[in-house]
Amino acid sequence: MWATVALAAVRGYALPMTSPSHDPAPAPAEALSLATPADAALEPLLGRALRWPATSTIAFGAMLASLLALGIAGIVEPVRHPAGLPDDPDVRAARELLAAGLPLQVPVLLLPNALAGSSVTATDTGTPFGPLAAARAHLSAAAGRHPRDARLDAALGHVSLAALRIDDALAAYRAALGRERHYGEARLGLGVALATRAWLAPTAEERRILTLEALGQIANVEPGDPVYEAALFDRAHLLGQVGRSAEGRKLLEAELAARPAGPWVRRYRVLLGAL
Repeated sequence: MWATVALAAVRGYALPMTSPSHDPAPAPAEALSLATPADAALEPLLGRALRWPATSTIAFGAMLASLLALGIAGIVEPVRHPAGLPDDPDVRAARELLAAGLPLQVPVLLLPNALAGSSVTATDTGTPFGPLAAARAHLSAAAGRHPRDARLDAALGHVSLAALRIDDALAAYRAALGRERHYGEARLGLGVALATRAWLAPTAEERRILTLEALGQIANVEPGDPVYEAALFDRAHLLGQVGRSAEGRKLLEAELAARPAGPWVRRYRVLLGAL
């Protein structure tokens, strides 16, 4: 029956319709007949196509069950926030070179990091390009021994950012996030790198566009990440830079109401008064 319906649809035949109150009109004999030997040969093939073998049905059900299991695992699996750096002699050497902190050119913004511990605003005497280049060489050597470690990608991003090698910094942070998408330090670094490019941009329009891009990255640092508090601070500050100070104040006020004590309270209150 179904094979006949399918053949009729393929050949453009109109099948009679039924209604609840009337008997169907008799169909013309030629409408449901198989017009050619080729049609007759096709009918049993269509009939078999409309009936799935039991093995195919079981396999399809198993595939759906496995996809469901993967989806559930993705929901319930705890999010991992990478932190620290691998124990490596070149990493230790790079840390010694940056013991005074990671120098940032853009003022106010903060970038806590596993390499130097904290960020500092670069002094008027200039950026320490020599130590930064040496630290970069050490970190590249360490990355050669740990080629899949996203933390070293982020560390290379930090020294590139401090040396104003913005393109290299952006590429390194994106590589780290490609390996670990929940890596807050790399996400914050990417945002600060974009904000640094905005700070150096020649026009107000470019500065605003890049600052909004930076905000988009920083806003995606997740609660519970080791750099979340710094990301909140930077986000509020950048909101003020694009004329959205009210949003920045609301963000800080909500955080202070939820956590009225802690190491970040004083910083938040100072920034709140400046917005």
